[in-house]
Amino acid sequence: MVRSGAILMVGAVGIFVSSSLFYAISAGPRAVPLPLVASESQLAAMTQLAVPGLPSAAMVPVAGRLDLYNPFLRPDNLMLWSLLIAVWFALILHAVTVLRQQHRFERAGAVAVVNALPGMPDTGPPTAQEIAARHRHDNRPSEHAPLALALVLGAIWPWIIHQHQAVGFVMALAMLSLALAAAIRGQRDGPAIRRRQTVGFFGGWATAVTYAAFASLLNNYLGIPAIAATVTAMLLCASAGVITQLRLGGVFSYSVAVIWSLVGLALVTMSADATIAMVAIIGISAMAIVLVRAAS
Repeated sequence: MVRSGAILMVGAVGIFVSSSLFYAISAGPRAVPLPLVASESQLAAMTQLAVPGLPSAAMVPVAGRLDLYNPFLRPDNLMLWSLLIAVWFALILHAVTVLRQQHRFERAGAVAVVNALPGMPDTGPPTAQEIAARHRHDNRPSEHAPLALALVLGAIWPWIIHQHQAVGFVMALAMLSLALAAAIRGQRDGPAIRRRQTVGFFGGWATAVTYAAFASLLNNYLGIPAIAATVTAMLLCASAGVITQLRLGGVFSYSVAVIWSLVGLALVTMSADATIAMVAIIGISAMAIVLVRAAS
């Protein structure tokens, strides 16, 4: 086995966890400022009121900045704080698993060198030498590169998306693509390829936060109303989640993370419009169906 792959994975997890932790506790907006959009009739009625200092309809702000990704990165409720902590825990667990595998098969390799006996018949259970040979490619850097790069991008884009919306979203989209590639491809474990629940959980969180960033792009960059952008992002997130879970098979942690995210996002935004609550219920129901299928 190659030690550099394990070092790469541990380093990437450390960068992501430390960056996202510092971002979460740093000063900045925490709630989703879903803009309150007044209808034309409401604005007309407001201007007819004989209240000194009341602005005209043309001067009443009807929209503000929508930063729908912020609740995932700077949570302000228990649901989304627990989700972010669970993502950190899953990634740390993944890194520890990689290190333990590295240590175990390094020991097997050392035992194989000491106990190697030429000419022995190939019978019985696998020897330490055979085990070491089977797993010598498990921790190559190429095995961990997609997830490691996704984590590095995930550590960077939250710091720039507020000032550079399009660039930040492209980086978030690249993070999502690499995370899903790592989850679907799996990781080499000797002659087998295994998909990890820990990687699937991070992929589910990445799906939700990327579509939240997409909603912000729709609203802030393209001028689509905040409610419409939020509903669109939720529908796309649920649709992408269903399709991805069908590809992942038994990695049910992906659906758990997406459902967790939709519930948390609904709690933050549903007070702005009843449509958001309805769409959230639809998305959660669809993900629950594929979750049951994956778990069984």
